[in-house]
Amino acid sequence: MPRAVPVLGVDLAGSASNYFKTRDALVDAIIERFAERDRASWEALAGLVMPRTAQDLAGMLAAYVRRAVGADRVVTIARYGVFIESALRPGSRSQLTESAREVRRWGGRVAAVDRGARPGPGL
Repeated sequence: MPRAVPVLGVDLAGSASNYFKTRDALVDAIIERFAERDRASWEALAGLVMPRTAQDLAGMLAAYVRRAVGADRVVTIARYGVFIESALRPGSRSQLTESAREVRRWGGRVAAVDRGARPGPGL
C-alpha cells in the first residue's frame, strides 16, 4: 500500500530511496517543496489581502501566527526541521534564502503601501 508523504505532496510506493538516492537528494526535495508552498501561500495572500496600514499588517501577521501554531502546527514543526537541516547543510541555504527574499519583497511592497510610497525597484 502506498504511503503518503504530505510535505512533498505526493504518494510514494515503497521506499523513499526508490525516488531519492541519497539523504541529501531527499532533503533538497523537501526544501524545494517548502519553498514552493511558501511562494504559493504568499502569492495567494498577496492576491487576496493587501493591508493598507501597519495595524492591518499586524492583524494579518497575527492571524498567520495563530494558524501556524494551530491548524498548520505539523507544517510549522516540519519547517523548523528544514531550518535545522539547512544549518547543518550549507548547500541547502540558497533555496531557503531565495524563498525568504521573496517574502521580504512582498513585505516591502506592503510597507510601501502603508507609507503611501511606490515600491522601489528591488521590491
